[in-house]
Amino acid sequence: MIQRALWSSAAGMAAAARQVDLTAGNLANVNTPGFKAARADFADLVYAAAQVPVAPPAAAAGGVQVGHGVRLAATPRLWSQGPLQATGSPWDLAIEGPGFFQVADPGTGEVLLTRGGTFMASPVPAGVPGGGEAGEALLVTDGAGRPLLAAGGQPLLLPAGSRGWVVSPDGEVRALLAGGREVPAGRLAVIVPPAPDALESRGEGLYALGGNPVLAMAPGQGGAGWIRQGMLEQSNVDLALEMTRLLASQRAYQLNARAVLTGDEMLGLINRLRS
Repeated sequence: MIQRALWSSAAGMAAAARQVDLTAGNLANVNTPGFKAARADFADLVYAAAQVPVAPPAAAAGGVQVGHGVRLAATPRLWSQGPLQATGSPWDLAIEGPGFFQVADPGTGEVLLTRGGTFMASPVPAGVPGGGEAGEALLVTDGAGRPLLAAGGQPLLLPAGSRGWVVSPDGEVRALLAGGREVPAGRLAVIVPPAPDALESRGEGLYALGGNPVLAMAPGQGGAGWIRQGMLEQSNVDLALEMTRLLASQRAYQLNARAVLTGDEMLGLINRLRS
């Protein structure tokens, strides 16, 4: 029985430690634009029926159910909308809704999804589809150089000499040229995954569809959400909730550690009685 208590307490300590790790990750990204918090879901380990002499007899007829601790079952993300904050930068975009921007990994070409909307424009390098000669146009990328994809899955390009861009709520992009002249430059398309929990996290706020084909749609259609220029979506981490979870996890770890210590002392006492 003491060994069972030791194993159950050890499982509780491991579960509390995972909760602390997850909470630390959420707190570390409380100021990361577009970050989605994760939570820990726990499940009971197997129960066993222990035959013990208890009263009334009916209570012991089927045995007493004794648990064997807890385990981490899943760490789903919370996909709720984060607050939108005005940044004053025309290159910042936010989505007010469940959609995701599309960017392409420059190394593999894989399409990745992101809620982070910090973009910039730089001279297009050679080899970009539709970019013509190197330097003839501007390529819109995220902070790590991943091209932002427009409708049709092609990188979004602005004409050479563009001094900025204007993005309407429904995703229409117009390049700003000298003299304040505006010319059409394309249209953004966003993706609404049918099952966000099935997305594969690639770090840095990027997610892969995992081979599941999903059609991109224009912002404002099908509940995809609207584009907000000059704003960034902030993290949806609830600071008060995370601090509460952190304190609860610390208390759970301390309680299980004390149970291990008590079990060890009981085993020592038994050994001394036998000697």
